[in-house]
Amino acid sequence: MFDAPADVEPHTAVETLLERHPELHLCAVVTAVDAQLLVPDLLGGETAFSAGLADSASDPRTLGDVLLRQIDFSDHVAVVRGAAPAAQVRVCRSLVTHLNPAASVVSHTNGEHPPTLFRGSFDFAAALHRVLPAFPPPPPSDPAEDEAAQTAVWRRFRPLHPGRFFEVLDEMTATSLRSRGRLWLAGRPDTMVVWEANGTSLSLEPGGPWTAALPTRTRHLVTGFRPPTTAFDSRPGTGDRCQHLAFTGLGLDTGRLFTLLDSCLLDPAEEREWEAAGPPPDDPFQPFFAHEHRPDG
Repeated sequence: MFDAPADVEPHTAVETLLERHPELHLCAVVTAVDAQLLVPDLLGGETAFSAGLADSASDPRTLGDVLLRQIDFSDHVAVVRGAAPAAQVRVCRSLVTHLNPAASVVSHTNGEHPPTLFRGSFDFAAALHRVLPAFPPPPPSDPAEDEAAQTAVWRRFRPLHPGRFFEVLDEMTATSLRSRGRLWLAGRPDTMVVWEANGTSLSLEPGGPWTAALPTRTRHLVTGFRPPTTAFDSRPGTGDRCQHLAFTGLGLDTGRLFTLLDSCLLDPAEEREWEAAGPPPDDPFQPFFAHEHRPDG
């Protein structure tokens, strides 16, 4: 058993452990979550530094960021009941299942470890793919009718109007406990924009070029670092460009959320206009991409 420091990214801890001890066989990576604190920790916005999970006050991560990265990377999540009522434990287990459908959710009782932890083999490559915010895993394939948590996936194939989308950022981040995925902004047609949000935390950053924006001979350089997914099925004229956002939460108002997002898409007339004249020069997302490299200068 190896107890990784909470302030170290889980993939770094595992990678370092295996490099230093190649004779070891890693059976499982386990994250423990408190049934009473999971939802408050995701919503609270407490910084990683104030929670004792970072060495520097300049660390931009929140407690929710750290917790989600640990849940994403693990193949087992232990729900610690403590004094939580049964209903709260059920909500916690349901939420964990939606945050990481690949994980086995186990109960932590009296310090005992389920024997299944020692029978498997941890898949490091699959875990690395799970922590990529641009490529959220599919929702649970067979959720129960009374499932406490929900995951809704918004997927469209038209670009977003930067101005309209910027105006709804606050409302979007408030609709769910966690959202992540990739975006196609009309003002940046060749750049995959990576979206990740939880609680009060929002991250938007360039995620490299869309595969369709690259010469055919170099596309393998990008796809080799991205998880295998049917999301890269090419569409005539636009290739793999798309909107793909997964929202996980409790009591999601999917209809309202999707209507809001759909209103931000370019309509056909706007698409024709932007293709002919280009997007307006004002880009409200420029501060998010201040350090983005652009070939033209």
